[in-house]
Amino acid sequence: MNSVFKNLLVISLMIFASSCTEAISVVEDFDASPIQDINKSDIADNTIEDTFEPDIQSTDENELSDTSNLSDIEDTADIININEDPDNCGSVGYRCSEHLSLSDVNANPSSIVCIAGKCVVDGCVDGRADCNNKFEDGCEAYTGNDTNNCGYCGYNCSLDNAVSDCQFSTCSLVSCNKPFANCDMNIQNGCETDTSKDINNCGMCHKECKYNNAYAECIDSKCIFKGCKEGFVDLNKDIRDGCEYQCTPSNNGVEICDGKDNNCDGFIDENCSCTPGSKMSCGFNEGRCKAGYYECINGKWDTTCKDAILPIPEECNGIDDDCNGETDDGLYRECQGSDAYLCNSPCGIGYEYCEKGVWKRYNPPQPSKEICNRKDDDCNSIIDDGVATCPADMVPVGLCLCIDRFEASRPDATETSSGTNNSYATSRSGVLPWTDVDWNTADKACKAAGKRLCTADEWRAACQGAGGYTYPYGNTYNPATCNGSDDPNPGNVFPTGKYSECKSPYGAFDMSGNIEEWNSTDYPDGKKGLRGGSYLNGTELYTKCAYDAPPVKADFSSRTIGFRCCKTP
Repeated sequence: MNSVFKNLLVISLMIFASSCTEAISVVEDFDASPIQDINKSDIADNTIEDTFEPDIQSTDENELSDTSNLSDIEDTADIININEDPDNCGSVGYRCSEHLSLSDVNANPSSIVCIAGKCVVDGCVDGRADCNNKFEDGCEAYTGNDTNNCGYCGYNCSLDNAVSDCQFSTCSLVSCNKPFANCDMNIQNGCETDTSKDINNCGMCHKECKYNNAYAECIDSKCIFKGCKEGFVDLNKDIRDGCEYQCTPSNNGVEICDGKDNNCDGFIDENCSCTPGSKMSCGFNEGRCKAGYYECINGKWDTTCKDAILPIPEECNGIDDDCNGETDDGLYRECQGSDAYLCNSPCGIGYEYCEKGVWKRYNPPQPSKEICNRKDDDCNSIIDDGVATCPADMVPVGLCLCIDRFEASRPDATETSSGTNNSYATSRSGVLPWTDVDWNTADKACKAAGKRLCTADEWRAACQGAGGYTYPYGNTYNPATCNGSDDPNPGNVFPTGKYSECKSPYGAFDMSGNIEEWNSTDYPDGKKGLRGGSYLNGTELYTKCAYDAPPVKADFSSRTIGFRCCKTP
């Protein structure tokens, strides 16, 4: 018997019951003589209808039109709430569970509800979510590796100028799109550097594009010479040593006999007469370079700097070849040889550099165990990732923080008493939390337990989880999930953990409602911060993870204020 037939049968029986009183009065006046006259032959040839026909036809029309029992039918309809019953959602007999069309078994919702006559997914197994808000395909999104819903619905795992991937609900960088590179090793901004035009990372990370005393520009990953700076000249026409000759043109660049190189061609007073055989110094002594001399021939200075040793391009030989005062400077190259592939590691790209005439190899460090130090120790492009090792009464928030699983309570607190022992704070389930406590007492109680008060940012992170929820239980406000001021049974503080669904993604209970919680963040005028809202003021706004309640003075206390402790592992 299906559910529709059952419901119709119930309605029919109730109508029948409401008519029983009238039926009795009819029976009292009923003439039974026709029944006594019925014989077996009448039954056999189906003539029994004729026997009762006169009585049916004589029924009073007023009796047939009587609708006084319709209210009973309406009362019966209240038995089935088609607005909230998932087995009769929208209409009698419409079972939500029978109308799922799942792509795989893991898409099956962990909870289904009926809201306003519509089937709604109310919960999914870990790693799955209902991101398209379509009930029929259940928890269709696999947030563990869905780049469009990575970790939670709507988070698009797409890094700038890079190939990115979502694995285990974490967005990671796979590779960079050429010519871009991740030179700052920060995954959050993707491959931020365009090595085709970045003067500080030209062609590869950390390769600076520059020439001595000159302007340079990185074009198509190559360092291009763009002219000399004022007061310098590229006399030897070799850009590798930049603009090596210091000279500022004078006399509009026309050479005169004034002891200056007016036209900056490397010669002084070259058109002036001189005494044959006289000499004039030229060149300079620096590195491999050696000064020489010009000789006056036939009354004019010869243009050849005799006995001079001039600069050449720098080589890896322990000598200052370009005579700029630095040895083997600016010499870098990609790793050479058959083992060049060993030059790199997950922690970076290696290269070779010249030191005292010898090519040496820079190998980036190898991955190490991730620790809480704001560094990517294991070189997986995620800083301080992992799970902290915390005491049993605390839950880990990433790698760098432990937070009390429950609101702080006194050591002697019970389900019906908050206790009187103020020696240290505990984190236990099923006891009344420590309330009517000022900030200084809360701070001392945490320290006595080997912990500390949480900062406002730590508290928010523990409440929101990695998915950045608006409330500890999700993004949609539900007044019945936590002990707020507008929940179905408001009015008092409850034992810790009583609201089992009022839990953050990391497993911390009662971070919305029940009691407000002190944090260690300072505000002007010596005031301290509160978060979470309480059973008395815990509205939709106050119970948000990121909401900062108006700060109060440290010596303030109230029956609605408590705390919980944090610890750095």
